[in-house]
Amino acid sequence: MLRAYFQANGHDGCTWYRVLQPGRALIQAGLARVGLSLPGESPDKKAADLDRCEVVFLGRVFGQALLRLVRELHECGKAVVYDADDDYFNISPLNQAYAGLGLEEVQLELPDGSREMLWADLAKAEQYPDLPAGRLIDLAENQANAAALREALAEVDAITVTTEELAQTYRGYGPPVIICPNCIDFELWQPLALHHDR
Repeated sequence: MLRAYFQANGHDGCTWYRVLQPGRALIQAGLARVGLSLPGESPDKKAADLDRCEVVFLGRVFGQALLRLVRELHECGKAVVYDADDDYFNISPLNQAYAGLGLEEVQLELPDGSREMLWADLAKAEQYPDLPAGRLIDLAENQANAAALREALAEVDAITVTTEELAQTYRGYGPPVIICPNCIDFELWQPLALHHDR
């Protein structure tokens, strides 16, 4: 039986649907023994789970950190599956994740015709003295991380995505791309009896 390790990097909906649910589904189907890691677990438990597994499932690790991790896992003889639940090379500038993934400055045109800088390069901070620090992004670092992410995508053993559109985005890096749609497990979400007050 396959021994897999699913690494979760948060306590949020994405972790629930993209990491914990697939891991539990493999267990319930009898297809794999799965170690499920959550933030805050002891390093000893994580190390023991990693040592016992053959396949590591990663999501929401980016850039140079991901590339290092993929290479370390391969050196240990582990296969790596990477879950890409978004197009990390085209993050909306209206998403706060743009701060760490954005690859260019963004300027908004307002209804009155004026323009406002939404995201500016940290290297040009002196040009935008009134811009809040949270809207200055390190474009050089983001671009280096995007390049490392591309390298990592070419080195992982498989990529999972949520939709055909994302599959098209990630095909071409080399590994097989598998579509695993977001789903609701109705065994967990039972109908709720509603009481109507009149």
